[in-house]
Parts: sequence; C-alpha cells; structure tokens
Amino acid sequence: FSHPILVLPYCFSAIHQRHTMDEGDSNTLELFESTVLQLASCALDVASRSKRAGLVEEAAAWITSSYDDELDGDGDGEGFSDAAGTRACRARLGKGGLGVLAANQCNSPHSFKRIATLLQTAVLATLKEESDNLENLEPLCHALCHLICQARDLSLLNDVAGSLVRGLSEAKHDDRAVYNAFVAVARLEGGESVLVFPAVSLASSILTSSLESSNAIKHNDKDELINLFLKASLTSTPFPHPIHVALATPFLTSDHIIDQAAFDERLAPALGLKLRAHPESVLPILEVILACLTNNRRIDGSKHMVDGGDGASTNLLSSVSKHLKSAKLEMRWLAWKTLVHLAKLSYSEREGGMGRQTSLNLESTTLVTNALCEALTATTGSTALTTSDYRSGAYAALEGVAIYITNKLPGINGHNELSSLQFAERDTPNIAELADKVLSTLVGSIVKDKAAATTFAADAPDTSFSLVAKEVGYTAILTWMWLSKRIMQTDAKSGYDAALNYLADPVNKYSVKDGEFRFRVGSLVIPPMSVYLSSMGSNATSGNDGVDAVASPFSSGEVFAESIIVDLIEKKSLLKGLEAVVDAAMKKFSTSDVVAQIDGALAVFLVVLYTHSSFTSSKPISIPPSVNKVIAAGATSKGHESSFLFSPSMMEAARSEVLVNYILHRIIALHCKITSKALGDGNGRNKDEKPLVRVIEKKTEESSPLTVANVSAATKTLAVCTANTVSITTQPSSSYSNIHTSLKTITTYSPASAKAADAILIAFFAYVNEQSLKFEDAIIALKEDRSSRDQSDPMDESFNKLPKAKGKPSVYAPGRGYDPNSIRLATKSFLPMATTADTLSRALLLSHIGTTTRTNRRQRVVLVSHTLDVLKDILLPFAGKSEKSLDEVTDEIAQFLARFAASTRLDSTPQSNDPNNADGVCDTPKSSPTSDARGIKSSKNEIISPALHESSLSFITTIGGIAGSFDAELADDGDDENKPYSFSNTLCIKNLPPHLISHLSVSMNRVESITDEDMELYQSPNGILFKTESAGTSNSESKAPATTKPMEKKKAAARKGKGGGFDAFADEEWEREVKKDLEKKKKALEQTASGPRSLSPQEKEELNQQTQRREELSRVICGDFPRTLAAIRSLCESDIEIGNACLPVFGTAVVGTVVSSCSAMMLPDLQNDAFDTLATLASCVYEIEETHAHTLARALAISFQSNVETTKTGDEDSDNKKVLAVSALPSPCAPAACAIFEMDDYGECLSGTSFAFLFPIIKAALTGPRNIPGCDAALSVLERHCAMLAGEEMDANVKSLRKEMATSVLELLSHDRSQTFVNPTPYETLISCYATDEADTSSGPVLTAPEIAPLLGGLGALGSENTRVASMETLASIAELHPKMVKNNPLVENRIWLNCFDKNDRIKHAARKAWLLTNGNDASVDVDETPLQPPSKMYAVPLLPLLSHDDTSISSAAAAAIAHAMGMHPDSTEKNIIKLCNTYISSFPAIVEEEKPKQSSVFPEAPAPAPKKPVKKVIDTGLKKKPTTKKISSVSSSMAKITGAPAPKKVAATKKLLAKTAPVKERTLDQEALMGQFKTPSAAKKENVEADSDSKIATRMGVLLAISSLTDSSAKVKLDLPVLKIVIGFLMAFGLGDGNEAVRSASRNASRDIVAKFGSSEEAISFLLPQLESVLKTGQADESSLGPISSEKVPRSLATTDLRKEGVVVSLGSIALYLKDDTDADKIDGIIDMLLNALTTPSEEVQSSVALALSKLMKKGRTQQRIEALLNNLMTECIHGKTLASRRGAAYGISAVVKGSGIASLKKYDVVKRLEESCTSGSPSSKEGALFAIELLSSRLGILFEPYVIVLLPALLKAFSDSNDYVR
Repeated sequence: FSHPILVLPYCFSAIHQRHTMDEGDSNTLELFESTVLQLASCALDVASRSKRAGLVEEAAAWITSSYDDELDGDGDGEGFSDAAGTRACRARLGKGGLGVLAANQCNSPHSFKRIATLLQTAVLATLKEESDNLENLEPLCHALCHLICQARDLSLLNDVAGSLVRGLSEAKHDDRAVYNAFVAVARLEGGESVLVFPAVSLASSILTSSLESSNAIKHNDKDELINLFLKASLTSTPFPHPIHVALATPFLTSDHIIDQAAFDERLAPALGLKLRAHPESVLPILEVILACLTNNRRIDGSKHMVDGGDGASTNLLSSVSKHLKSAKLEMRWLAWKTLVHLAKLSYSEREGGMGRQTSLNLESTTLVTNALCEALTATTGSTALTTSDYRSGAYAALEGVAIYITNKLPGINGHNELSSLQFAERDTPNIAELADKVLSTLVGSIVKDKAAATTFAADAPDTSFSLVAKEVGYTAILTWMWLSKRIMQTDAKSGYDAALNYLADPVNKYSVKDGEFRFRVGSLVIPPMSVYLSSMGSNATSGNDGVDAVASPFSSGEVFAESIIVDLIEKKSLLKGLEAVVDAAMKKFSTSDVVAQIDGALAVFLVVLYTHSSFTSSKPISIPPSVNKVIAAGATSKGHESSFLFSPSMMEAARSEVLVNYILHRIIALHCKITSKALGDGNGRNKDEKPLVRVIEKKTEESSPLTVANVSAATKTLAVCTANTVSITTQPSSSYSNIHTSLKTITTYSPASAKAADAILIAFFAYVNEQSLKFEDAIIALKEDRSSRDQSDPMDESFNKLPKAKGKPSVYAPGRGYDPNSIRLATKSFLPMATTADTLSRALLLSHIGTTTRTNRRQRVVLVSHTLDVLKDILLPFAGKSEKSLDEVTDEIAQFLARFAASTRLDSTPQSNDPNNADGVCDTPKSSPTSDARGIKSSKNEIISPALHESSLSFITTIGGIAGSFDAELADDGDDENKPYSFSNTLCIKNLPPHLISHLSVSMNRVESITDEDMELYQSPNGILFKTESAGTSNSESKAPATTKPMEKKKAAARKGKGGGFDAFADEEWEREVKKDLEKKKKALEQTASGPRSLSPQEKEELNQQTQRREELSRVICGDFPRTLAAIRSLCESDIEIGNACLPVFGTAVVGTVVSSCSAMMLPDLQNDAFDTLATLASCVYEIEETHAHTLARALAISFQSNVETTKTGDEDSDNKKVLAVSALPSPCAPAACAIFEMDDYGECLSGTSFAFLFPIIKAALTGPRNIPGCDAALSVLERHCAMLAGEEMDANVKSLRKEMATSVLELLSHDRSQTFVNPTPYETLISCYATDEADTSSGPVLTAPEIAPLLGGLGALGSENTRVASMETLASIAELHPKMVKNNPLVENRIWLNCFDKNDRIKHAARKAWLLTNGNDASVDVDETPLQPPSKMYAVPLLPLLSHDDTSISSAAAAAIAHAMGMHPDSTEKNIIKLCNTYISSFPAIVEEEKPKQSSVFPEAPAPAPKKPVKKVIDTGLKKKPTTKKISSVSSSMAKITGAPAPKKVAATKKLLAKTAPVKERTLDQEALMGQFKTPSAAKKENVEADSDSKIATRMGVLLAISSLTDSSAKVKLDLPVLKIVIGFLMAFGLGDGNEAVRSASRNASRDIVAKFGSSEEAISFLLPQLESVLKTGQADESSLGPISSEKVPRSLATTDLRKEGVVVSLGSIALYLKDDTDADKIDGIIDMLLNALTTPSEEVQSSVALALSKLMKKGRTQQRIEALLNNLMTECIHGKTLASRRGAAYGISAVVKGSGIASLKKYDVVKRLEESCTSGSPSSKEGALFAIELLSSRLGILFEPYVIVLLPALLKAFSDSNDYVR
C-alpha cells in the first residue's frame, strides 16, 4: 500500500513466472526482478554513486555469471547452475517482459541509463551463452528500443550504439544476429511503429562497424532500412512526433547508407510529395530530417530546389517558402529554419590539380538567398512578404544563411573533418555580390517595419523566442555587414554603404521621440537576440551539433561595434552629431532628472569608443571637451548632480536595461585607459586632473562604513553596474567586455594614489547594504495591510497555477536589487588590491554575500577553498607588511565581523565601554534625521542590512570550518600552509567570541530594561495613539496597570517551566488574553479615530514619541538580540571543535538569556532563539551524543536562577545588577539526571571546555539538602575531573573552576546527605580538588589565594562540623606537600590555629594535625601527645573579627586561640589586649544626654505617701521556667533591647517609678508607649550619636569572651601589673558601664575571673583593692589606669555609676580570696556583707555572679563563725522578703553559703526542714521563696542535694496544685 508503483509490477511478474520460466529458482528470480525494478526507480538517484554502481553490477552479474547460495537467497544451501540461472534471468528480462516493464517505470535520465546498461549486457550475454538458441535476443532488443523511445534522448541512443558496437567487436560475436533482431523490431507495426527510429539507428551503427571490418553492406540491407524509415516517418498514421524521428539521427548521418543517390531517389521525392499533401504534419519532420542531413555534409540538395529536370516533382524550396506566409507562427518558425537547412545542403566534388577535391558550392545557398530577397522586394504575387510577421521569418533565415557562409569562408578552421569543408576561393566574388544584394534588400525592406510585432513565439515548438520583425531584420543587417567586412566588400556604392547610411540616419536627423537613434545605434552596441543562434542552441530535435555556431558578429562583441562606429564617424562624419546629442542631453538634465538621458550616454560611449580605437592607429585623438566634461564629473563625490551620466535616474536605468548598464561601465573603463595612455601609460598625471575611480581621502574619516561619501560618483556607478549584471548574448564565446573586464581595466590603468580597488569595494559594500534595506522596506510596506499584499501578489483563486519549488537560496540573494554572484566574483579580483584592514574586512564579507550558513553544500566547499587562498596569499602577507601586528589586525577584523553579525546599527555597537550606553534602549544619536520601517531610528547610512548580516554569518561559518581543521599539537610555526588555519583558529576562538559576548551583554541589558508597558506599546498598532487602561478610565477600579495580568501570568509560566520546559497551556492562555486586550484597545482606538474629534497637538506629540519608542523597541527585540544569538550559533555550528572551544565564553551569558524572566523574554520568538542557541552550544559537547543537546540545555537552564544584587551607592537610589547563581535542582529533575548519566557513562574525563560548560549541572546536583534521583554520580564525575587540575592532563578551563569545584563539595558537606556518598566520599573529593603539580615549595605557591578561599570561609573552616573537618583535612594534605605555602599565608594559619581550640574533638583533631604538618612534623605524628608550635605574632588580626561570629563555637574557639597565642607570645600580650580594648571601644555607642533624673518620666509625679506595693514581676529573673517573669525584665535591659538606645539611668526616681508600675499595665503597653514612659523631655530631644546594634553588641561580647579566656590555665597567660591595670581599668570604665545587660554580665564575669586569676600577688592586691573600693564608693572608673586606651567614650552618667557599683561587688569577692585571714578579717567580712547586699539587686546575672563569688569566701576570715547567722538572715529574707528580687537573691545566697560551707550545713541548720515547712504552709510569697531556694540548691549542689530531694518531693508535688499562679 505504501509503494504500489514499485511493488505491483513485482507482484505481476511473480504471478507469471511459472508460465514464462521453465528452469531456475523462483526465489532468485524474485530477487532479480526486485533489483531490476529498483534500478528503474528514480528513488535510487539520491543514493551515492558507489551504491548505484554496485546495484547495477549486481544485476548485471546475475545475467552473465553463476551464483552461489548467498546470492540465491533461499538459504537452502543449493544455488542454481550457471546456464539455467543466467538464462532464466535473461529470459525474464526479455521474453518475460521485465525489460519493457522497467522501461515504462523509468522517469529520470539516470534510471534510463541504468536499465540501458542492463539490457546491453543481456544482449551481449545472450550472444555469448545462447548462440544455439537466440529466441530471447529479439525481445531484449525490443526492450532496448522501447527504453530509448521512452527516454527520447539522442545521447542515450548514441551511448547504446557505441557500447553494442564495442561489445560485438571485442567479443567477436556474430553481429548479423543482432542486426536481424533490430530489423525485426523495426518491422513491428501498429502502436510500436516509433520503435523503427532507434531500431534503424542501432542497425545502421552495426552495419557501419561491419563495413569498417571489411564486411560490405548489402544493397538489400540498405534499401530495407530506408524503406522501414520512410514507412514509419511518412506513411504511418498519425505521423510520428519530431522527437521520435530525431532518434534516427545516426541512421540519417551515416553516409554509407544515406548517400547522394539515396537522397535523390528515395528521400527527397518522398519528402516533397508528403510535404505538399500534409504540410502541417510533415514540415516538422522535414525540418528534423534536413537538420540531420546537414551534418552528413555529403548531400547536395540544389537540384531539388528548382522546377524542371529530375527534381521537377520535388521543388522543396518553393514548398517550404510559401509557409513563411502561414497564419501560424509555428509554421513560419519551421519554414525559416528549414530554409536555412536547405541552404546548407551544398556539397560538391570537383577535379583539381591534385585529383578529386571536395568543397562546398554556393548553388543551394544562392538559390535560397535569392528566393528570400525576391520575396522581400516583391509587392504582389504569391511569394510577396507583405507584412512584418511574414518578413520576420525571411529575416531570420537570411541571418542564418549569413552566419553559415561566414563560418565557411576560406581560412575558417572547423572542429572536425566535415566542418572543415569550406567555400572555394573562387566563390568569394559571388559571395560579395550576394552580400550586396541582401544588404540592399534588407535596408529597403526594414523601413517598412515601423512597429514591432506583437506576436510571440510562446506556442512555437522547442523555443520561447519571438519573431519581432524589426529586431530580427536589424540583426540580419548586422550579420551581413559583418560578412561584408570579412570579405572586404565595403565600397561606397555597395550594400554595406547602404547599411551605414541606415545606421547614420538617426544621428543626422536626431529626434528623441521616434526612438530610432537608440534602436539603430544602441542595437549596434547591444544587438537584439539572434533568433538563429538561439534556435540552434535550444533545438533538441534537430541533431545539430553546433558546428555552425563558430563565429558571428555577436561573438566578436565590441570589436565589431568599434569597427562599424569607426566607419560611421570617418565615412559619414557623425562626430559632431554625437556631440550635439550629448549637449541636448545635458540641457535636458539641467532642467529635470526624471528621465534618464540614455541617448546622451550612448553618444558619449560612441565617442569614447572611437577615441579608444584611434590609439591603435598612428593618429590618436582626444575626447571632445564637452563630452569629456560629462565624464570627468564622475571623479567627484557629487558627480550625480553635475552630469547626467551618473544621475540617479541613469543609475535606476542601469539596474534594468542592458544597454545602459553596459555603456556606463565601458565608458569609465575606456576613459581610464585613454587617459592613462594619453599621459604616458599612467606614469604621469596632471595635478588638476582627478582619476574617475578613486577614494576621496578628505571625506574618509567623516564617512561611515555603510556610506559612499568618500568615493567618486563613477565608483558608485560601477557598483550599480556590477550588482545588476545581465547577459548580453547567449553565445558562450562572446567577446563582449563584461563588467569584470571593465573593472580589471580600471584597476590596471588607474594610478596607485587613487586606491581604485578600495573605492570599488567601499561602493560595493554600501550599495549592497542600500539595496537590501530597500527590499526590506518594500516587504514591510507590503505586509502593512491586505490590500497592499493583494496588489503586489494577486491571489489566483482558480488554483490553476501552482508554485514550483526551485530549491532554497539565500533569502537576501537573487532578486534583491543586486547579483550576489557578480559581487562575489568582482570582490575576488579586488581582494589582492585592498590597502587597509577595513577594506579587507569589507571584501571578506562581500565574498560571502548572498550565500547561506549551511555547511554541507558544495557552495561551502568553494567558499572555504577561496577563503583559504585569501588568507594565505592576501591577508597574511598584508598583515606582515602592515604597521600593526598580526594580533591587532586579527582583532580589528574580528571586531568588524562581530559588528555586522550582531548589530542592526553601527552606532549601537559596543565600540566603547560606555556604561551609560550599555543598559538603555534609547541610545540613538542626537542627529538622527530619519526612521526606517524596521523600527530603527537612525540615518540610513548607519543601518546594517539583513544581507550584510547574513553575509557575516556565512563568513563566520566559513572561517570556523577552516579553524576547525587546525591542530595545535601537530602545528608547525614555520609551515606556511598551516598559517591560514592558525590565523582562523585564533580569530574564531580568541578574538571573535569576546566581541560577540560584548554585543550580547549590551543587547541583553536593553532587553531586560523593557517594561510591561513597553511591551504593550510594542504590540499596539502603528499610527494609533496608545493609551493604557489606567490612563483611559477614570474609576478607581482601573488604577492598576493594565499590563500586570497577562504579563504576570506569562512570567509565572516561564518561572514554572524555566530552562526550556515551557508551559504550553500557560503560553496559550497568556496569548489569548493578550489578544483580547489588544482587540479591545484597537476597537476603542478605532472608534476614537473614526469620530469627529482629531488629535490635539499634545496627542500628536505623544503619538510621535510613541512611534519613536516603538521603533527603538523593535530594533532591540527584532534586531540586535536575535542577530547576536544567530552569530553565536553560526560560530558554534561552523565546526564542533570551534564550538566546543567557545563553550566557556558563551555558556553563562547564553544561559542568562534563557532564564531571564523580563517582559520582552516572554515573547516566544525570543525564548526560542535563546533556547536554540543554548542547545547549539550543548551540541558542541562532542563527548555526548548530539541527540541529547536539548536535554543538556534544559538541565543547564534549570541549574541557574536569576538573582538581583543591589549595590548601594552614595545616593538614595541603588543599582540593580543581575547575577546568575546556581541553585538547587528540583526533585525529581530528569534533564539533569540524563546529563549526569551521560557524563558518567562516558567513563573518561570530558574536554576542559565541555566540563566547564556542564559544571553548573554538577554543582546544582550537589547543592541543597535533598538527593536528586539519578544524580548520585555527580560527585564521582567531579572527582574524576580533578585529574585535570594538575599534571599532564591539566586544563586551564578546569583549573579556573577549582574554587567552584571545592565550593560545591563543601556545600554538599554542609548537609546530612553528604554521608550517603561513598567511593568517593566528599572528604576525598575535596582533597582531590586541591591536587597540585609539585611536591615542594621551591617553585613558589601553586595554589592561589582565591582557590584556597573556600576552605577558609563560611562553607569551610568557619562552617558546620563536616565542612570544618573536611577543610582541615584538605589543608593538612596541602600542608604535607607545601607546608611553606600554608605557613606563609596568615589567613590559612589563622583558620587552622582557630580550629585547634574548637570544643568538637573531630574538628580539633583534624586542625591540630594540619597545624603540626604545617610546622614541619611528619604525617605519622601523634596529634594528642605533640604540643602545638606557636603561631606567628600576627595571630590577632585575623582572629579578632571571629570573636563576634554568629556561631558560638567559632567565637569561643577564637577567644581560646587568642589566649593561647598570648601565652606562647608573652611579649605580644599588652599590644593585643590594647587591640581588644580598642575593638570593643570602636563598637561602643557614644551617648549624649542631659542628666535630669527627676524629669526622667513623663507621667505625673505620684504623691509622696504613695502605697509601696511590691511589684514582683518587674524584675527579670532569667528563669527559663517562668516566661511571665521574663516579660517583666529589668527596664534598663528591656529598653535597650527594644530600641537599641542606652538604658535609662537607674536613679532613685526611676526605681520609684518602677515600683509603682503595675505588672498588668506594663504588659499591655506597646513598644513605643513603653519606651515613652522612660524618656525625659531633654532625652527626647537628644539623639544617640551612635546607635547600638546587634553586630556591635556581638563584637563587644567577643572581646569580653577573649578577656575571659585569658584566665584559662591551659593558655598559660601572664599579666604583669601594667597590663592588669589596663584590663581592670577597661572593664571598670566600659564593661561594667555598658548599656547592654548581656555585655555587663559578661564584663562582671570577666572582671571576676581576671581578679581571681591574676590578683593573688601583693602588688596586684595593693592595686585592685583600692581601685575596686573606689568604684564601689563613687561609681566612677579610674580613667588614668586605661593607659593608651582612649577615654573619650567612657560613660559617666548616673545610671552608669549605679551599674558599675552593682558589678564591682563581684570583683571585690574575687579579690577577697587573696586577703589574709588574720590581718584582713574585717575587710573580708565587709566584702561578704557587700555581696549579701548586692543579692537584692533586681538582676539575675548580678545575683548569679555574686553567689559564685560568695561561695568562695565561706571559709575565709571569720566567715565560718557567721554561717548560722548568715543562713538565718537569708532564710528569713527568702521566705518573708517583700520583693521578688530580695527573695530571689536570698535564694541565691542560701545556695552559695551551703556550697561554700559544705553540705553538712543543710542538716546542721535545718535548712531543708524550714524550706519544707514554707512549701506546705505560709503565704504564696513564702512558698515562692522556698521554691526558689530548692531550685538553686539543686542547681548548685547537683548530685549532693539528691538525698534531700526525697524529703522535699511531697511538698513540691503539692505546690503544683497551689492556688497561686506564681507558686504553680
């Protein structure tokens, strides 16, 4: 069902095989039949030549040799015998009808030739193998003749005849049997009578070969062949087609069969008789037969052209001539052609001095010529040709006769023996007489033809040329004039002189209106088409081999015209007349240039041509001044304004008229040649005389590459002529000087200073650009509305004519106002003459104009070959001679190429790095006079046309293909043959991609700057004022922008399917809504436009602005952006190696275009362009099949996301910068899984460029907390490519990714899923990422700081546990090979030293090992037992910032690291402590406020006797189990936390106010009201100079943590007295007075620990005790002890003094430890009392610190004696205290006293019993206090208190059911 034509014949043959074959295997026959039918199918034509030849050989083998079982095909193990198998196949081909069936199925020349070869082979094999039984020979010959008739191909017939003759001769077979077989075929009658013609031709060929083998041809055989031919051609009904008759050509041209006798006795009489009986049927056959006989050359037909004699009954001349008057053009056409054939039947044999000689006689020619002349001159009679239609045939016949005679004149050499026959010398006078007669007749007759005939030869057989009498007659005149000049018959009274008068008449009587000047003189320059020569070239049935078409006046071209013009001017004095024509043209031109002055240009050409001819004589003349002035105007750039020769109208005429085109370039060429010769071969030139073709240097700098302002007008004219070349004649041997000859003449004779080649190339470039733009404008105008489209291309609604597909040429090539082939050809000749890199660049683009970007065509092969020659022979030598280096020339060409490939305008290319011009769309120059239809606001001179863009892409494809053949490893710098490849490789990989990326960046910035409103404007109709919905409606509901809904939906769809997987449903919905919105707006606008109201001036201005904006948007959306992407695609598609090398350059930028979600990128065209470009890049990953390219592209797009980073500037505005970042993949992600699978499946390392391109997919797979199905191999792929970071496989592209690779692994380690990766593990992979080349540091560092940075940052040494361990292990591996490199990097040393003191054992162990390796220890060192070497003395600088790290483990480790470093470097202690203090002070907020404690509240003052109700919940206890208590924290700390301002001063008024504030009210106030309560009027006016912040607080906390770490015994820090003074003074001045409660708490602890650690010496005690007592007394710090620390920010407010007093008590407790029990007992008791009093401070931190200090003093001095009293007082206060703070503080005191005095005191003083009683009975406050004491005793005593808990447990359980909330 799918191939019926091919299969049905096979089915029929299978059915009939049993009846036609007696032997042979049926399976083999079926295979043979199938093969034969396959050979007959034209489908095989598209197969390769080797496949076609192999199939023919296989089929031929089946009929000439035996077969084995493999060819048999049935698999039975038995082949068939030689005789049986071949006989069966041949029988099937002949008797079985397979040959005829195959012939009927052939429908292409190749298929006919294949079957003919098979049939010839079968015929010869039959003669060889079946000589005893030849019954199959005739069917085979029948099939062969049938095939030839089906093909109707004379060349096939000749090939078959030659093959048979050679085969019979070589095998020495009996050719008689074959001859008889063909004769038997010829005898067939009925519908197969047409087989006679190929049959008699093949039979005659066999007979002729027999004659040459000395076998005489029998007379009966010859007669039988002639009878068969005449019967088939003249007696059968209907008459055969001339095409079939032409198949008898070998028979008719055989002089052994068709001799003079046969012609006279058999052919001629029969032809004459049938012609008179059936003229319309026989005349076509007669024309074919005579055409064949003229090639015989041994036939004379003169006696059959006249009446009387033996030919009385023939008279072919009369019978044919009368058909010149036929009403049918077809008959007239055949008549004049037959007359020419009759004139050629002029063979004769004469006796000479050397015997019998053969030549041509003039008898037949004279008879025909005289008959035609008589018919033209006669006015009456049957032969008179009275109309132009009748005369046109006679003119054509006379032209043919003249050409025949001229080519047979003595001295004209023929191509073969027959064509060498010539007229005798004695015939020359007769020829001259005949020429005079014909010329006189033609001149007299042609004047009758006033108007051209309107009948065309559309219905004429085998021709499409018309018979226009005036043109054909004029051509005949020129032909006979040429004959007259050849025989030197140009006398004054001859026919030649009459013809000269005919030509000179319109000059002497010049008139513009009659047009005779242009017709006669112009036709002399460009003659009308020769009907005779055209018919000879197009006649496929005549058998004419073109022997006659040796020479004609048209083949001599300008030489003949020049000779005629010389005769006209010298003999007829036409020079003045020609000058008058020029003057008249100038006069008309000065008035108006609407009409081109073609007559004037023609006159100028004739004068110049005559002047040029005079230089070949002894008396050269000069061009007349008036004519020279017209020509010389072309040397200026404005010559079109002063001379009609270069006017715009003349240029327009040159585009369409052959004559104008030709004479213009010939005038310029001849003038250059004349001027050069007149001035001594061009060696000297007058100063005032300027060359016609030149570059005007003064205007070169001002002109654009797309303008011709810097070249002369003549140069522009040459560009027009070159770009619009048209064929002058169909003669291949024409010697007319074409445009390329003229260009060569111009460059040869122009001076070097003129730079003619440069000027012509500049003009070519600009003209092509201009014409392409005009064509685009026409297309856009055509598409404006339907009426324009219908008018341009009306629709044929009858469907009678269907378009014919003729291939797919370049869109901007033919029919676009220029001929690309001519431009390319001319450019090729000028390339060696280019003098500048700019001109050379233009020439390279012009050499590809009109070509496509397809790489697999023969055109590309030619372009590559030509470009290679240009690079080798022109460009590289040019660069060698240039003042610039080769790299500079290469970059200049790359910049030029990128500009024209990626831009729509010259002024929009990123030539300068102007940041102001990189983002905006509106960057048109201020002087932009026009706007074009493509939406580009600029001068036409700045617009880059699509043709040049297409040419640039084609050149990129060519140069990329050349570059791909370069192999750097095999390259030899000294090899000249390799230099073009090296240059191309450098251009395509190093120079061109950066320029394209620059263009892409600029265009993408402009695309992303387009807003939603811009898109609505862009999609709105032109010429109508656009208004948004918000502007067109007044109600509040329409205030939202009208663009949001559709655009947001589109954006959502794009985000949803980012990466190429676009949501088709969302796209359709979006498009539907946009169409609806646009339709509504259009209707509204149309109604507005159709109304009576016209646009106001403001609206018109707005409309103009909208039009301009729409054009700018169009330029970006439809121009720059898609062009840049197309250029990138072309470069990558040119060669996969080149595309692969460019992947790192293009990858990220192209991905950015795909994932962009800006408004413009929602357009499907832009989306598709961007994704196709990314897919093209992906296809260049040659390690992965190209079928996965789109999958790789989707995976890349999914791996990226578009983030916006905002860079703050000094202004209020900020710049938004788009930054691409790899994001975690969604789960699942099939494209990424496929990509990683393919990379892993490859098994080896990808190329560096491929890996760099696909690395984002790997990074995305390793990012995020979730495992992606199918992406498990990502880590192993990454680890495999670590081998390319160093060693022999090192690749620069991969090495540049070292940082990103390490970051990816660290990102993976930061998540728990990293534990699932094994073989390799992430730890092993990270170490592999830092593989290096060398194992020592002698050559310097091998890892750069940016490469190591990931190990040291937040994902490395400062990250999570896994990342820190991995970073330390990796640094250890680096240190093992390069310890010096690690040691010399302070930051690396810092990170290792930091982690050496982390509390996590894994981190600490890994870091200590790295540290030991860094310091020269062996890898087997015992980490736990080996002490650490000290760090460098610069340890503090990198550690200080880490003190405020968010991770407390890091800040703690930093503090410990600083402390231990100080212990190892005692001399650095003071300096680094000062640094710590200064760091604290730099983040300490300075406060400016007035001290007015009594006005600290804005509430009204309460009366003095106000009730003092205990406010329990105002105090922040810090208990985690009491959230309500947390809310009622200290006012000072809570205010600082809320506002960041310093805490209010805790003076008496403040405390009273706190006591009066009810808890409920405090809880209901918002933050602003709460803050307002404690602001004084002055404080409200004063603002903080520096606001506090979390970062500053963190910094201060870190410093205090570092100071506290100094007390660690393992750090071994020693503080001498000066340093101790600084530390204590700093803590007193700043720490204890800090506004932040947490900071103050840390300061208290730090001061406590410092005093406890370093206050034991006498000197220390003598300093500390007075210092602390002074602070306790005054609340002011001793600023003199600060030393070098600035005291500018020391807080001195009353609130600060209270805070210091609270904090210093703890320090006093620590100093008391070192007081002597005997001598300082009073002081110890006093300190204990102060500590006990401090327990009432409403601060949890203070109470906790006091309790800690208090517990250490319980055994000092007389304290043991006071234990009972202390406990009693504390128990009383704890149970019966009036305030929450007092009860909580007493509980702290109880726990401290018990802890310090011993656990036995619990029982000794009945503490537990009393607490139990208070829990079970008493007031709620008593219960609360008792529970406080139980809580703190458990906390402080720990397991020691456990036995007492059993006793208290019932009381605790009962408390859970207490009625009081606070108790519960």
